[in-house]
Amino acid sequence: MGQDTLSYFFYVPFFANPLQTNFADLQMDSLDAVQVIVAVEKEFSIEIHDDDAARITTVAEAVECISKELCMSLDPSALQ
Repeated sequence: MGQDTLSYFFYVPFFANPLQTNFADLQMDSLDAVQVIVAVEKEFSIEIHDDDAARITTVAEAVECISKELCMSLDPSALQ
């Protein structure tokens, strides 16, 4: 996830390992999470399924989900 996209919604402090930052540590509520998902979908022209979004708890998981969706948008057979 682009730091600019996340920083738009939250002050993101510098952690030793930012990929392992848990969204709960950023004090996100459910509305915040929806706003971030919508912003990411718009930023990358992808659709993140509700089931996938519900499982995202860290920045690393968000990056993995976004990467998967980007790969699928380029080559739907890539991950099958």
